[in-house]
Amino acid sequence: MSSEWLHSPSGELEGAFTFHSSLFTLHFSLFTFHFSLFTFHFSLFTFMSRLFHAKIQFQSWFLLLAILFVFVYSAWHRQPIFMLITLALLILMIDRMIHTTYTITPTDIIIHTGKFSKDKAIPLQNLLRVEKISGLRLFGHSFNSFLLLTYQENGSEKSQAVIPQNFDDFVKCLQKRKQK
Repeated sequence: MSSEWLHSPSGELEGAFTFHSSLFTLHFSLFTFHFSLFTFHFSLFTFMSRLFHAKIQFQSWFLLLAILFVFVYSAWHRQPIFMLITLALLILMIDRMIHTTYTITPTDIIIHTGKFSKDKAIPLQNLLRVEKISGLRLFGHSFNSFLLLTYQENGSEKSQAVIPQNFDDFVKCLQKRKQK
């Protein structure tokens, strides 16, 4: 490149400045576009569903490590049957750990427990109570707390345990949807 292209008659770097300015404007307009979409989505948020991810608890990590150990052991000792069984268990368990979500819609709670299992829908009108259950406590910390949803289905009471990452937000969202 010649130095004449970069310098204006006043001695400033006009070409480079214009390029960066247009690049900044491009990024700024893209940012504004995404921001306006976000605000549009946020304004519709109260009428849409709310998604909660499941919390992965200590027992799940321990079981995953135990199955992984059995898989490595069976692969090391060339036992293909045990290796395939533990590989299938690992795939199912990791799928459940990663993909378990709880979606609260205006009418239902949809529990999605992975790609290999069916979703379960609990109508909010059938929801009787929500209890927080705490189990093993060490040093003031509960290692296996969960929410127990009790609902009515076909004339009988049934229960479903859920483990959202944020219990308080989950319960507040349920209360808001139940009131509407």
